[in-house]
Amino acid sequence: MHVRRYEPTDIEAVRDVCFATGLMGDPIEAQFGDRDTFAHLFCDWYLLNRPETCWVVDDAGSPAGRGDVVGYLIASPDPPDESRHQREVLTRHLLRRRVILRRDTVGFFGRAVADLARDRRALVPVDRRRYPAEMHIN
Repeated sequence: MHVRRYEPTDIEAVRDVCFATGLMGDPIEAQFGDRDTFAHLFCDWYLLNRPETCWVVDDAGSPAGRGDVVGYLIASPDPPDESRHQREVLTRHLLRRRVILRRDTVGFFGRAVADLARDRRALVPVDRRRYPAEMHIN
């Protein structure tokens, strides 16, 4: 394995790893069947806006890499405005693509609403002054 800087040509491979490991290291597909929406939520902003802070694990084993991407670290010292990012996902995926009504995702949204109704603390935003950075490793 080799860790190397992310390159724009890695975007689909990173999105694949995100979807394949999105449930605590296991595939998220059984609970959320739309790869594009899931990857948009958890990867795309970093890959498109902060590529200099993104790295991939490449299975080629040489310093030059160029095997398959099998993992990633994406991060940002100044992550996106979550409300703006969530609105974009809502309009692009949930409404325009009707992801919220699809058989392979509707159960996920139903459980999310029920979970939020039971535990409103999940809606408390992160204190960005105290914790300004984010990092995702899969």
